[in-house]
Amino acid sequence: MERNVTKSELQAILAFASTDVTRHNTCGVAFEKSGRMIATDGHRMAVLDRGEPISDGEGEEPTVVEADGLRAACKAMGAKDIGVLSFESGADFATLTVGDSTRRLPICSLGYPNWRQVVPTGELAAEPCGFNPGYLSDIAVAAKRLGIRSVRVEHFGSLSAAQFTGEFEGGNFRAVLMPIRLA
Repeated sequence: MERNVTKSELQAILAFASTDVTRHNTCGVAFEKSGRMIATDGHRMAVLDRGEPISDGEGEEPTVVEADGLRAACKAMGAKDIGVLSFESGADFATLTVGDSTRRLPICSLGYPNWRQVVPTGELAAEPCGFNPGYLSDIAVAAKRLGIRSVRVEHFGSLSAAQFTGEFEGGNFRAVLMPIRLA
């Protein structure tokens, strides 16, 4: 499997990957065969789609590339560079090729959480809620990096996640964020 990735896509998605080494299976970015990228730290999640409906790929096991390797590769990329990320079945690494340079990136062998179960559904709510301002900033920065001009916010209640969505050239961005309980 191969997927083209830009530096802005990697930067946008990596902000949502866990840095908690005790949660190794979320310390990476999941890549589905459809080309979708997913990252979560358990409190927030980002999904980059290439125009596929969110239900595509249901039940498939994604390949999880460790975030530290992706971060190092991203730093080496130029602003306009497009890399080709390649996965071989059964391999314990992925390769990212940018121009004449190729890097081997470790793959996490642990299963990735079922991210679809936390995508909120149901009726929108009109009740007050709060969000971690740092997480909101990460969503705004990711949207800016992707060239998204407006983000739609959908709130499903104080005990449910909120969804932030926007479109960028060639795809869709979705962030899911758990609210903070208000006193």
